[in-house]
Amino acid sequence: MKVKRQKIENDFTKGLIVNGQLTQLLRILSENGDPQRGRHFFHRGGNPELLNMSRPNKFLKRKIWYRSEKTMFPYIGSADGLEEKFPNLTERNGIAKLIPFNTSDQDGETDIELSQTYKANKKISHPKKKGQKQSLEFGYDLEKIIGLEQDMVDIVFKLTNTNDFEIKYQFGWQGTFNSLGYSKEGWFNINYIDESKKEITDRPKLRDIPLILPIYRERKRKRKKLYENLVNLSYDNKSTGRRIEIGTNFPHLQMWRPYRNIFTLEFVTSVKSGIKAFGKQVQKLGPQETKEYIINLRLI
Repeated sequence: MKVKRQKIENDFTKGLIVNGQLTQLLRILSENGDPQRGRHFFHRGGNPELLNMSRPNKFLKRKIWYRSEKTMFPYIGSADGLEEKFPNLTERNGIAKLIPFNTSDQDGETDIELSQTYKANKKISHPKKKGQKQSLEFGYDLEKIIGLEQDMVDIVFKLTNTNDFEIKYQFGWQGTFNSLGYSKEGWFNINYIDESKKEITDRPKLRDIPLILPIYRERKRKRKKLYENLVNLSYDNKSTGRRIEIGTNFPHLQMWRPYRNIFTLEFVTSVKSGIKAFGKQVQKLGPQETKEYIINLRLI
């Protein structure tokens, strides 16, 4: 597969996009008068070297989480129970993650626009499962815009229903971040609305977030940490003083760790999977209607 690398940057932050996937967020620091010094906030699992590996060796496979980010659509999690709604789609987290985002020739600017278009019933080959094809009975357009403004990173998704009928779906974005220092010194500050409509703050430690190692298939034995009715959140590492502040219009959050010193945040429209998700937490989009989902990151 040909690798296309594109950069976005300003005086505070540098980003790298590889084949439409955000693989790097480097916060530029000026400590000791060295402007080149920086810290990687985003996990570089999608870096060019790993994307180029058709069959990585066993040692790397056991040590590295290969994905920096992932888009989840038209459902989140398992397809179990969704055979009637999506008869030709069995892939976990839906079809969007199988389709690459088309990129412009933009490079070195502060913003980049990426797009993904799917036509109804078009068969998509699975990149890892030879001979397996997936398809969806409705079409859609999906834009992903990544922009930098000082120490802020804005990630905006614009989902458009290109059909002449209403569609029902779930949508989510998964990003994997570095611990920014000793993992035992990492802390979250999560604000959400509870069942009594009161705003609650939870402050879990990074090491208290479930460790779910994909190589040992522990997904089946451990549950992700869930927060419904999310307001905002932040993460601090006391050993380095680095901090991430996050705002979003996604209503829910799922958290887990694919390895001890990195953590994955899933901003989702539903924390339920399977047929249960298409009840109260289902999203609806009318013909030709567009809906925006936004994540704002501040890197400190």
